[in-house]
Amino acid sequence: MELLAPAGGFSSAVYAFSGGADAVYAGMQRFSARQGAQNVTFDEFRRLKRAAEHQGKRIYAAVNTLVMDHEMEILYQQLRHCAYLQIDGVIVQDLGVAAVIRRDFPSLILHGSTQMAVHTVEGARQLLDMGFSRAVLARELSLEEIAAIQSGCPELSYEVFVHGALCYSVSGLCLASGRMLGRSANRGMCAQICRTWSELSARGERGYFFSMKDLHGSQVIGELAKMGVESLKIEGRMKSPEYSEAASAYYRGIIDTGFPDPEQYRRLQLLFSRDTTDGWLKGNIQSMTSREYPSHIGIPVGRVVTSSRTHAVIDAREKLSLHDGLLARLNHPGSSALPEWLPFSISEISEKKGAAVTVRTPRPLAPGTEVRKISDHRLRRPEIRSSSFPPWQHPVDLQITITDTSVTCTSLSPEAQLEQDITIQQSRKPFDVSLKAAEVFKESGESLFTLGEFTLVNRSPFPDNQLFIPPSQLKQLRRSWYELLDKLFAATPKNIPTPDGSPGLSGTIPDRDLLSPKSPSGFPWIVPGCPSVPEDLHRDDRYCYIPLSPVLFNAKGYEQQLQQLLQACISSFPGLEPLLGVNNIAHIPLVNHIASSVPAAVWIDVHCYIANRAAAEALAGMLDIPVRFGYWWIEHQNVSNDIKWPFPVGAAGPSRTIPIFISRTSFRDETGSDVQELLQQERTFRIREYGGITCVFVD
Repeated sequence: MELLAPAGGFSSAVYAFSGGADAVYAGMQRFSARQGAQNVTFDEFRRLKRAAEHQGKRIYAAVNTLVMDHEMEILYQQLRHCAYLQIDGVIVQDLGVAAVIRRDFPSLILHGSTQMAVHTVEGARQLLDMGFSRAVLARELSLEEIAAIQSGCPELSYEVFVHGALCYSVSGLCLASGRMLGRSANRGMCAQICRTWSELSARGERGYFFSMKDLHGSQVIGELAKMGVESLKIEGRMKSPEYSEAASAYYRGIIDTGFPDPEQYRRLQLLFSRDTTDGWLKGNIQSMTSREYPSHIGIPVGRVVTSSRTHAVIDAREKLSLHDGLLARLNHPGSSALPEWLPFSISEISEKKGAAVTVRTPRPLAPGTEVRKISDHRLRRPEIRSSSFPPWQHPVDLQITITDTSVTCTSLSPEAQLEQDITIQQSRKPFDVSLKAAEVFKESGESLFTLGEFTLVNRSPFPDNQLFIPPSQLKQLRRSWYELLDKLFAATPKNIPTPDGSPGLSGTIPDRDLLSPKSPSGFPWIVPGCPSVPEDLHRDDRYCYIPLSPVLFNAKGYEQQLQQLLQACISSFPGLEPLLGVNNIAHIPLVNHIASSVPAAVWIDVHCYIANRAAAEALAGMLDIPVRFGYWWIEHQNVSNDIKWPFPVGAAGPSRTIPIFISRTSFRDETGSDVQELLQQERTFRIREYGGITCVFVD
């Protein structure tokens, strides 16, 4: 199995390799789902590529946000960089980006981001049909469900998260940050609404009710290996280089020996850790959230024995040193307030008898206060300068054709040709002109390119072993050739599609809230496993609207449910066309199959995220039935009327019926409460659950 580690920057990537990672994934400067990370420049990618190639490692580029039409030129430049680097895989969320890669950058290998919410075999098969090589599976899957997807679509390779942060919402279906703060997670700007506190309205109890524990999957590595999972993924591009190294070393040891190393795990906990869970992997329901504190808690040290206004004596079970970081949990007895957590660095320390240690504190700590260690200065690593690594150069296969008066350099990828006059001579002694030319062209200096396969075609009057070209002319030819290649690479791509100016919006597109079923459940789609009747559905003078659930863990059962509802709609409303709302790529084979026996059409619903024309064209091309209209990406309401869309596209409108979270975590089980409202300052969160799925709406 491949061990895949996060690289928030150049140093993180190098340290991950040294820790034992087989591959790293990193974002470029744009279109990365972690815009807050340092990310990696093109020059740094070149240097990282050379280091990875030397060690037999791999690099994946995360181009995993939504892209707007006016950003296509930037996207093309970035994809050209990926193609130049011969990157080992491009992680993609946007269907339009995937379509651009398949059409214009066929050498690039497509990986479906976890943001695509692939959690069924139908979703995996659809990715395969779209030209993807790998699926980064949703983190909400059990081992049994992963095995079913693996066996149901074995042609695809699979990547499974085994360590790091979990999202409250199914990845890709979270709208909280974008809808509430204008900072869309689908654009790499997640504000982590799930890590903020709220209050149970009926009990007055405060807590971080949406803050998930961290995933720790060390116990299931062997089972994932047996079922054929190709890649184990560690989350953490926003974390430190030391974290990337430690997490890589910890899981490298488990893969190689079958057992976790406690000391390696302690190191990892010191660098970053929340409370942990094995998530859904083992299939058992367990506590998933950390209600008291949403951030790094490190490892336990001990408790305060005695204290003064400025110092505390701690019964320490861990070695403490100057500049280590501590975290004290301050209780407020008799208060409904959350515990207060006080982080501070050790600026003064003295040892006492036994394990007791005295440290200076920023404020008085009561006896009995719990203290944790959250950093160890000895674990810090020096920053690695990318300039100390030589850059990688793209090898170009070159053919040189020589006549009696000229020489022509030609390559197919990139497509280039250069012709120059030349003076040839008959050598006085045997001379291997092909070998000499190859030696000269291998010295490519600071060019982005270097020599790949070399072919010499001799059309001069002299045989190969008697043809002589002065080295000075070969060197001049080399300079001109590499200058041409660099100039062509820097030029603006010519094949970027541009809007044609034809109006794309036609007809009236209803506000999305109108299309939600009228059933008392309050969900904006047909809920799997819950009976629905035609009278629940929204209707107008043309259509009967049937929005599909974006989360399906039993697609076959859901198809039977839809077939029955469709037949009932046709019988009840014979003059109306049934219209199915597509909310996930797994719906594409579903609606294609349904419509083969029942007349229906579709609309593209809000969770398919049409952010550009290429995405709309891709969706229309995958569906065997007509698309009547579609909603523009719901977090961005400024749909362009200057672009000719393949079907009418419009804004969804302000929505109260579309949830900000769609989670497999049961709010009821986590809180032990049937309370259906949370308060957060001026906001009210409304909670609704069905079949193990929690939806959170915001007023």
